Amino acid sequence: MPDIMAAHRHSLSKAELRKSNKPIMEKRRRARINQCLDELKSLILEAMKKDPARHAKLEKADILEMTVKHLQDLQRHQMRSAVSADPSVISKFHSGFNECATEVSRYVSTIDGVDDGVRRRLLGHLTGCLSGLNQVIPLASARLPGDVNNNGHRSAFVAVSRHSPPASPGSELSVQVPEPLPSPSPLVPGLLMQVPRPSTSTGADMWRPW
Repeated sequence: MPDIMAAHRHSLSKAELRKSNKPIMEKRRRARINQCLDELKSLILEAMKKDPARHAKLEKADILEMTVKHLQDLQRHQMRSAVSADPSVISKFHSGFNECATEVSRYVSTIDGVDDGVRRRLLGHLTGCLSGLNQVIPLASARLPGDVNNNGHRSAFVAVSRHSPPASPGSELSVQVPEPLPSPSPLVPGLLMQVPRPSTSTGADMWRPW
């Protein structure tokens, strides 16, 4: 009996200790967030070549929004630079992604035990990713000679089809999605796309997103 009472008092003391430490931990957490935001503010203003004196009172949301936009611009610039250095990189990238997305689509459409809602969300997510990829690299594949990739196979990219998701509001970028395969899919028909058949000699030129 004394042991039980002692254990009960010990558990109460631990709970009380956690409760008393909670305000301290919350204060430290907020301090870390504010410190990181201050550092991020300095970095983003320097990167965007803005005068810190004119942006001394930026809100936290403004700092985060500026950072997101800056990173998106960097990503677009890097992708365009890669395409300029090697025009075939866009074909390799799309071929690899399309092959993976098609394989996932075929697999989840035939496997048993997968909830229909999960299946639809997964295929819808992949379709959205395809749209996002084309927004990051707008019409890059159209600039390749004859839309033929480095393996000599013609790319299957076409203009937006009825299966493609709508573009985001205010977007100035055209969206392209691959053409659907002849075999229909009851879930997301636009995801079952044609992909360039890889060369039988080597698969080293195929870019894969893993």
